[in-house]
Amino acid sequence: MSSLDALFAGEEPAVDALLSTDTAHWVGIARHAIHANPASPAFVRVLWKRLPNIGEWQRLMRAGLDQLDHHLSRGEAREAIFEWIRRSVLEAFPETHVATIAVKIADLNSNARNDGGFSEAKALFAQLDQIGSSMRTRAQVALLVVKGATTLRQFDEANQFALKALESFSAVADRAGMDLAKRHHAGALLQLRHFHQAFTLFDDVLRVRGPLFGGGGVTVFTTPTSEKENALDEVQTIATWASQTVPEWTRAVGCLAELFADEPIGATLQRRYAAALMVMVNRQAPVDDFEVVIRQASERGGRRTASLAAEAGLKVYPVDDYLRSKVEDVATV
Repeated sequence: MSSLDALFAGEEPAVDALLSTDTAHWVGIARHAIHANPASPAFVRVLWKRLPNIGEWQRLMRAGLDQLDHHLSRGEAREAIFEWIRRSVLEAFPETHVATIAVKIADLNSNARNDGGFSEAKALFAQLDQIGSSMRTRAQVALLVVKGATTLRQFDEANQFALKALESFSAVADRAGMDLAKRHHAGALLQLRHFHQAFTLFDDVLRVRGPLFGGGGVTVFTTPTSEKENALDEVQTIATWASQTVPEWTRAVGCLAELFADEPIGATLQRRYAAALMVMVNRQAPVDDFEVVIRQASERGGRRTASLAAEAGLKVYPVDDYLRSKVEDVATV
């Protein structure tokens, strides 16, 4: 019996040997996968017992695939590997098994859909409630529902599931998860035009940078129908990773204030933007930070936002030619 035959027969010593050696030993499995050969439930069950991590399976198989000559593009190879893993797991385990749930979550994380995977994620969340899954898994899936709901601009749903994610992360004292859930909760409130509630939450959670800088942030993709919606989307997206002191956040608040100047919240937003600029002045932010605010605001038609940023920057860098030119450019705004 070959080593590959032993693996696919589910022989535990063969699987143990596979996991204790370098990635070159995954070449045969990767070759098997990209040729869409039948999966082996026996192998999959033992592999899950030894290594219950779908992401690690993908990494090892990609490393094996890198040592093969094949006609697939990188994207096609990744899809072939994941499809093999998905079929293998679904054949090896029942619908309610933790491995099946894990592969469904990985599928939702990796594939782009027009609805952001909203319907599948919501159905999976309902299934988790029925089988009593772990709080951490429940939180993960709740955030996937948030992502899909946001893509579809169903912000009431996004808000409800952000709160479910927060509840679940809180139950296991996952502070990074709680941080991300709060950011999505605030973003949904913002989209629902509950400005005061949203910014109260932003004031709390944006004291530090968010989980994107550690690998956990989620970018918001939507289809805005107006400049105001686009500005709200940008604030929501930046809020998933930013702190209040990054220039991108300051610019986003400034552009929001400019676009909502004719609404009741306009004056409050203008005060917030002015306060954010004053923070930059007081901490003597690098001139590059002021330039980021100015450039990004100008690209979005935020001439007043850019002008105010240039004026603020001159309080710290009074002879900077770029800042002076930008005040002159929008002096009539």
